[in-house]
Amino acid sequence: MGTPKQWMAVVAAYSLLLSQGLAAQQAARTVKVPDGTIIRLALLDSLSSETNQVDDPVNLEVTEEVKVGDVVALPRGATARGHVVEVEPKKRLGRAGKLNFTVDTVKAPDGSNLRLRASSARKGQDKSGTVIVGTVLLSGLFLLMHGKDVNIPKGTAFNAYVDGDREITLGGQPAPAHAAPQPTVVAPAQPAAPPSSGVAPTIVLVEPSITNSGETVDLTASTLTIRGVVTDPSGIPAVTINGVSAGMRPKGSQAAEFVSDPMRLRSGDNHLEIVATNAAHLEAKITFVARYAPAVAETARPVPRAEAKGLGEPEIISLLKGGVPSARVADIVKERGVNFVPSEEDLKEIRRAGGGDDLVKAVLKAKTRP
Repeated sequence: MGTPKQWMAVVAAYSLLLSQGLAAQQAARTVKVPDGTIIRLALLDSLSSETNQVDDPVNLEVTEEVKVGDVVALPRGATARGHVVEVEPKKRLGRAGKLNFTVDTVKAPDGSNLRLRASSARKGQDKSGTVIVGTVLLSGLFLLMHGKDVNIPKGTAFNAYVDGDREITLGGQPAPAHAAPQPTVVAPAQPAAPPSSGVAPTIVLVEPSITNSGETVDLTASTLTIRGVVTDPSGIPAVTINGVSAGMRPKGSQAAEFVSDPMRLRSGDNHLEIVATNAAHLEAKITFVARYAPAVAETARPVPRAEAKGLGEPEIISLLKGGVPSARVADIVKERGVNFVPSEEDLKEIRRAGGGDDLVKAVLKAKTRP
């Protein structure tokens, strides 16, 4: 049965093990991340309709930590995964490319995957893999605006939302099944679009297709209309092109298409600047040079004017009998001349047809032209 000292050692060891187990249970906390919690993400790799294929992986990371109460449930830098669901390169006759992809899950600190969706509110039976993400928000789905080949640069920001209440365990191993349940920390769902997210807007130029700021594009048309898409997690930003407000066509609460008025280009380099500014006064900027070189037209050669033929007596009489005033026929004779040598009989015929002295004088003085 052992000595009292041995019993005391056993009791002490058991007490130590029990206290360590309770400490581990206390260190571990179950945190409930509410349905609709916003997750701010950014692409880790660029995507393009020219090079990507269906089912290609899409890698993203969390750009702002997600807190539940005072506890960080998802740290900044946590990884998220998705995949390309539709891709189509540009085609002939100006048909644009397409690129749609999903963001499926985000990795929690305990190793579990939290399922995501595209909109803050649930709509029907929203299932995993149906969240289409891009740069224009359409009816709760993120869908890319079609340009030429669709290019999404690395670092492009997106929002996704936790799909359903999700529990994760933080700060230790989950408590054994027989242990007393630990309190669950619940925080209200974060607003879908706070006024200031700390993230600058994203600009995607479609026409002309500009991938990197500072590029130069060569144009032969004398006018240019700029089109593109702008997104921002905190709402639709304002867009200016060389300081002039662009026309905006909202495509949801966080995205819009923008278009400029047709701009006349001068020959040579035309410097253009597109600026998007959100409610927090954060800016995104793209600059490029439109180099206009008008096509060289062939020097027009003057068309030689045909030598006017002189009027014959029958033509003069025909004009008079047709009702043309004698004075007007006289002017025509002065311009074109006559193709005959008028005789007394010719002049009499002209008078009989209604010609006056002015016309007779014009015929007598006119140059003779064949």
